[in-house]
Amino acid sequence: MTTGQALYEERMKRITDAVELRQPDRVPVAFFNMFWLARYGGISYRELMHDYERLSEIARRALLELQPDMYAHPHLLTAVGPVQLSRAHARL
Repeated sequence: MTTGQALYEERMKRITDAVELRQPDRVPVAFFNMFWLARYGGISYRELMHDYERLSEIARRALLELQPDMYAHPHLLTAVGPVQLSRAHARL
């Protein structure tokens, strides 16, 4: 059984090798998600943006199932949502 520390080191080496243009053991997988988690979890986009506990539960399930090498924090990405983006564009 591989320990958490060993998995972390393996993933960091894979990412570092790719960044430093060395040949990694495989292509690193980065998990950047926004609204895909709503479909994965079977909830609406509105629920995803407003129910952070549910979002956390769904994101955790996806991360455990897919085992990416790195990921972006889902709360930061979904909090920006379409309403916030449209306000930002209105100021431009």
